[in-house]
Amino acid sequence: MEDFWNRVLRDKENIRFYQAASYSPYSEYSRNWMEEENGITKLSINSFYRYDAIMQPLFGNKMVDKKRREWIFDLYMHYLTELEYRNGATVQEYAVKGFWKQLEDGAYGENLKSIFLNLTDDARYYIAHTLYRQHETRESVDKFTDVLVTVLKNGIVYKDEQNKKRLLFYINAKKNDEDEDKIFLVQQLFMPLGYELRVFWEYHFAVLGEEQTMMIDEIELL
Repeated sequence: MEDFWNRVLRDKENIRFYQAASYSPYSEYSRNWMEEENGITKLSINSFYRYDAIMQPLFGNKMVDKKRREWIFDLYMHYLTELEYRNGATVQEYAVKGFWKQLEDGAYGENLKSIFLNLTDDARYYIAHTLYRQHETRESVDKFTDVLVTVLKNGIVYKDEQNKKRLLFYINAKKNDEDEDKIFLVQQLFMPLGYELRVFWEYHFAVLGEEQTMMIDEIELL
């Protein structure tokens, strides 16, 4: 977000803010977030990332037409970014960027660096942001499972009722190196000490009462 803040602070009079139509929930950036037009810089951002409590009522009010909403949104954002800058609230973003850079520079090991650099920007930001949150609070199973499901995108995590320290991860894909690397990265960064993870590729394990998981030749045994 450094370029974003440079733009906002350098030329406030010629900045216009727009709520991005397409965005990641884990970042303020959106694709094609900046456009120049007739001396005006248009910045499209995901305002819900930081200002959800303020923006939800605005965008949820059907009585406000599109043009008026855009005007109010631009007004809000000019005020909020000025307030954030004065209060130093951007410190979090710089901290997240610091974790991102540490991963890129190999501070967590060359193996993790290589895997991290192969991820999408959204996944990298999410991992760096979660590392920041973990640093501020503490490691937890919930953080680990959230990151695992978010980065892999098509998996489900279960707790093993027979072993409280073992997690079961089903991923709807054939075993492959790319996903194995992602799982390894998330384990190394977020899995709490003393826990273990068992991964089920392609075939789900049997769950009593769930017919779709009880098909012969399409299940794995625990």
